Amino acid sequence: MLEEERKMVLQMLAEGKISAEQAAELLRALGDSATSGEVADDMPSGSVSDSVREAVRRAREAAREAAHTAREEARRARDGARQAAREARRQVTGFDVDLGGIGAFVEGLVNRITQDFSPFGYRWEETYDGNFDAEPVQLDVNTNNGSIHLHSWTLSTYKIVLHVQAGGADEAEARRRAQEAIRLEHGAAGITLRVNDGWASRVGAAVELYLPEGPEYRLKAVTGNGSIHLESGRFASAWLRTGNGSVHSSATVGDLDANTGNGSIHAAARSSGQWNLATGAGSVHVDSSGLGDTAVEVNASTAAGRVQVDIPGASTNQGGLGHVAVRLSSPNFEQAASRLTLRARTGLGSITVRNGA
Repeated sequence: MLEEERKMVLQMLAEGKISAEQAAELLRALGDSATSGEVADDMPSGSVSDSVREAVRRAREAAREAAHTAREEARRARDGARQAAREARRQVTGFDVDLGGIGAFVEGLVNRITQDFSPFGYRWEETYDGNFDAEPVQLDVNTNNGSIHLHSWTLSTYKIVLHVQAGGADEAEARRRAQEAIRLEHGAAGITLRVNDGWASRVGAAVELYLPEGPEYRLKAVTGNGSIHLESGRFASAWLRTGNGSVHSSATVGDLDANTGNGSIHAAARSSGQWNLATGAGSVHVDSSGLGDTAVEVNASTAAGRVQVDIPGASTNQGGLGHVAVRLSSPNFEQAASRLTLRARTGLGSITVRNGA
């Protein structure tokens, strides 16, 4: 409290303009607890406490009333804003403007604000099918927002299922945006899918591929946000990338390169090849039970976690908060006719390579 304000209160008390209890209350409100206590000591017992209680009660009532009023004002303001937005859109869409497209621009802007805030307002499925006659079959799938699942089945035809999500002022606009963003080519040689500018155009698509069991495939799969699953099938190579999501493979894959920024990697090793598995934050689990006589070399490291490797003829289990690096191989690795080279990296998480991982 400023010294000048303190003097003014005491001067008013001395001149009889305010009572002692009023002076004590003013000084207390101004933060001068010591002086207010001195003034209160000079007053009759009980007079200050009664006055303070009454003042506090009134202050609390006033605060509750003010809070209620503020809430009501906020509600009215919010309702008013919504009504204003609706009215603005009505006026803009009904206004005949011929000033170089300004009217259309404003209408589109109001549309986005009032009706198109959600990026993915409409959902539907699109299905395509056909036959492959080349081997290996080339599969190139890239979707900015959505999971990618591959299955094998006994039918001789393939099937593509797109679970499309798109935003728009209405369903017609959402479908138009999807048509512009999705590029799909499929036929005898393979499948190529691109879902462009997912968040910018407010279009996303989860992808399911049902593939004939017979052919061998070469796969490139990329998603910005979503998981990648290889349920079954034979892949000469698989190059998998997801920014945010897990990678699961129970298929037979020769050369596997899988990388996720945030998510775990689970893979079943069933053949020889070169594997490179990496995740920024997540665990790596490799099931080696399907390798048979294939010899294995493991080069694994984690910045914070545990590395557990258990392969025929070699095993280790190390862990801690610091960097852990392990390199070991089957005793006959260099001489083996069938070999799997496995490199695994994680910034935060464990690495496990063992039978039934």
